[in-house]
Amino acid sequence: MTDTSMEEDLKQAISHNAFQINWMPVLETATEHVVAFEALVRWNRPGVGNIVPDIFLKLAEKLTLIENIDRWVLHYTCQAAQNWEKPLGLSVNISPSWLETERVSKTIESALLASGLAPSRLQIEFSEQGNFGPSDLSRKELSRIRALGVKLVLDDFGTGSQALERLIDLPFTQIKLDRKLIHRIGKDSRVDTVVRCLLHLAHSLDMTCCAEGVETEEQLGFLDAHGCEEIQGFLIGRPAIAMPFDRPSNT
Repeated sequence: MTDTSMEEDLKQAISHNAFQINWMPVLETATEHVVAFEALVRWNRPGVGNIVPDIFLKLAEKLTLIENIDRWVLHYTCQAAQNWEKPLGLSVNISPSWLETERVSKTIESALLASGLAPSRLQIEFSEQGNFGPSDLSRKELSRIRALGVKLVLDDFGTGSQALERLIDLPFTQIKLDRKLIHRIGKDSRVDTVVRCLLHLAHSLDMTCCAEGVETEEQLGFLDAHGCEEIQGFLIGRPAIAMPFDRPSNT
């Protein structure tokens, strides 16, 4: 099939909200309790099957339609989290490519008001690899989001060329260490040193840290010993469609 056909299918999916959310647990290392879930958007393209998120999300950015997907995800997941029996945290990925429109904070505020979800339960993740647009506009918009009482996470930390600049200039509350670093813990002493330094850097800036892609007890032990507050990865669970404790329906 041609790229054009994928574009048309994606536009149809957006118009019908034909996406699915998978939930990835976040574990607090100190207690080994699940404290939050990250919402991962998925698309099952008719006649083709599941499309890799990087592919359809980048296509949506190219078509300037990513805002539509992010808006649906925000509203859907905030309402879902409000219905959980336990008031755990909710983490939602947003593309930084539309920060410059200065509509992100208003969209988040709208989703919070519509769902009744407490802002303190929500954190928004922006990938370090994304295009944040003009620094003055992104800084103002991220500050507006923080003012709502929402946490901000710099995702995929350690993979881009502007990581330190964004830590200095933008009001993030957490960094999420990329899985490429985590997979080399215990195998490369230089990586071990880098991860220890990144954790120290985050804490020195009064930020917390989450490590993604944790698959072994050795990795968990290292991260716990060096103060990484949260982890994600197959060691604790894979993304799932159903939540383990959705509030029973009244119907």
